[in-house]
Amino acid sequence: MIHHEYLEHRTSLYFKTSAFGFANKCKILAEAYAKEWDKAPENRKKEIEWIIGNLAVDAMSYIPDWALKATEGNPSEALKDGYKIFIDKLTEWKAEDRIAETKKEVWDLVNSNLIRVARLNDLGLLNTPLGTDAAWDLVQSSRHGMAIATTNPVMVDTVRSIYPDIWDPVRDMIAGEYAGASNEEKVTRFKIEVAKYNCEVLLPVFKQTKGRLGYVHMQVNPHNAHDSEAMAQEAEYAYGEFKKVFGGEPNIIFKIPAVKAAPKAVERLTGQGICVTMTASASVSQHRLFGEIFSRGKAKLQLLTMMAGRFDDPIIEELKSAGIPEDEAISLARRASNAVLHRSYTMLHDEMKASNYWLLTASMRVPGNIEAAFNNGDEKLILTVFPPQAEEYESALRPIYPHVGEGVDEESLEKLCLSKIFRQGYEYDGLEIDEYDDWKVVADTLCQFRSRYDDTVAYLNKK
Repeated sequence: MIHHEYLEHRTSLYFKTSAFGFANKCKILAEAYAKEWDKAPENRKKEIEWIIGNLAVDAMSYIPDWALKATEGNPSEALKDGYKIFIDKLTEWKAEDRIAETKKEVWDLVNSNLIRVARLNDLGLLNTPLGTDAAWDLVQSSRHGMAIATTNPVMVDTVRSIYPDIWDPVRDMIAGEYAGASNEEKVTRFKIEVAKYNCEVLLPVFKQTKGRLGYVHMQVNPHNAHDSEAMAQEAEYAYGEFKKVFGGEPNIIFKIPAVKAAPKAVERLTGQGICVTMTASASVSQHRLFGEIFSRGKAKLQLLTMMAGRFDDPIIEELKSAGIPEDEAISLARRASNAVLHRSYTMLHDEMKASNYWLLTASMRVPGNIEAAFNNGDEKLILTVFPPQAEEYESALRPIYPHVGEGVDEESLEKLCLSKIFRQGYEYDGLEIDEYDDWKVVADTLCQFRSRYDDTVAYLNKK
């Protein structure tokens, strides 16, 4: 598969080659492909051009920052030379469309706000590792410094519809090899395949950072949110499958909903060193309870999600019902999650002294949600962005400075407290564990997850 062929070259060039030998290795690779290109059928020529063009883009992206830029030699000049070698080869082949696409993506990368954030992280001026809130186009998002990805039920069902040429054959394989399996077993196998495809993209980052970053999320069956045993068993089974595929510790992290049945499952998984992220989470109460469980965990990465947009959205209607004009209600609600994020970060790291688990903010709606996560505290705060919101954020040059420590002003907080949902999320005792499952933010999220999970079941059973 062209995807795997390209990733092998990307890993070899950018993670296993020094700046000193980089240009020569690019030249050898380009010449080897040139010999094949001369005799190849038209479809293979297009594949070769795609590989060469994408390797050229990588040279001008954040990818070399992970490893190559720290090697001996002159990395900047080496990368320019490698880029030119690949572009010259495309020019020789008269691949004008590929050249245009390559140069367009390079231009976008040169002007990327997200790459600026990633490099400010490297300088120690920010502590906000980046990820994509999606299960597709990870090659592209990783070029912007994004080193975490998600494959929740919405993303799994979406990726198969965007790329049927990749995922329809996988569906057909599952139909043949798992003909007598239950729907749940089929979906679990499909989720493993989607996650594995993305894990391969980030595996070099995972290895380079020694498991600090480079993870892909896989979410347990949302229909089992009431069943601690079933959630734990699915994650344990999938973890074993990933270990077989990657021959050791896999770069996989499991999403478990922050509901009443979750504590036993999370304690069990993290006690084995299996990485876990709490999803369907947007309250200080949830962050505190599962933070306490994570404090006893042994996993390298344990994350508490702040689902910004899913928290903010229903607050708009409550504020309008309380007499706040619509425009003001929208503006206020878009900062509601910022207030919770600030309070939870302070609680976890200043009061609870958390050092082996961290916040992850997701479900962005506007650039302000993204900027609210910029953090220069001692403990990281991971920011994941859905592709359309990332594109919007990249559409203009933006100032970048830390916001987490700012919180929300008192006047705005007073108005936000007119919303019951906000109070439940913001107050330390706003929710009891028995209320988690029925809290609107959680209930609506799980409802959508279950619906899209069922859509994937229908897809896998399609004749």
